[in-house]
Amino acid sequence: MDQMTLWSSKLQIGLVGTRLLRTAVQSRAYDIRLDFEQELTLHVFCDRAPEDATSGDNWQLESPDGIVAVGPGFRGIVEPRV
Repeated sequence: MDQMTLWSSKLQIGLVGTRLLRTAVQSRAYDIRLDFEQELTLHVFCDRAPEDATSGDNWQLESPDGIVAVGPGFRGIVEPRV
């Protein structure tokens, strides 16, 4: 198991069942901060610059209400669940 896979597994185990309390978009680049119970915070930094036209999202947040996604070029998408 490589180091990234190990880190990702530990993060997932630590957050499973932990309630999300707040979300906040932190900058014009659409970095996001997720605050959980137990004083846990996850910072997600966008990894694609506005000039990067590659496909894919920087991050995507899914909830029972819908999906919010941010891609390169300050592109944001909100899709309500039907």
